[in-house]
Amino acid sequence: MTKRNKIILVVVGLIAVIGVIFFAIFTKPSEKEKLKEKAAVKEGAGVTAESPFQKNIQTRQPTPEEIAQMELQTLSTSFTERFGTYSNDGKFENIVDLYPLMTNLMKSWAEKYVEKMRKETQKENYQGVTTRVLKVEFTSLDLDKGMAETKTKTQRTELKMENGQLVKKVYYEDLRLEFLKVGSEWKVDGAYWLHE
Repeated sequence: MTKRNKIILVVVGLIAVIGVIFFAIFTKPSEKEKLKEKAAVKEGAGVTAESPFQKNIQTRQPTPEEIAQMELQTLSTSFTERFGTYSNDGKFENIVDLYPLMTNLMKSWAEKYVEKMRKETQKENYQGVTTRVLKVEFTSLDLDKGMAETKTKTQRTELKMENGQLVKKVYYEDLRLEFLKVGSEWKVDGAYWLHE
């Protein structure tokens, strides 16, 4: 490398360092700006200057029907998966756990069903079913009457002992759920497996 090239490299390096220092000094916020920013954050403003894009953004509140649909979709999914997932070893506790989500009429049916199934499956070999929700469809929704109905499409996996071997069977089944609004909460008033 020649002496001339070395001088050029040193000069270019010095110019780069001066440029970085210059940029850092003139883009650094002043103490007053820092104090204003901190005050705005403390007051909850969060942003000191309003962006031109913020003026055009309007948040739309969901309608009562949309809120009900979200609640019912969540309830349909949760209820269906727990209602349809059981084993005879678990003594149908999955249904007992759902009592708080049921109307009195549904709970009365469920208590009798659990008692009956515990007696019938007491001496049987292992049998269990896992249910997974694929889709929730709304059949009806009447906010004035506080009534709704959904159809939940599921994939069910059954495991049971047959001739000393565990047999697996996968099938698809829909569950029709009827809902009533009790106070401020939606409750399940009926659950019916739709067999094709």
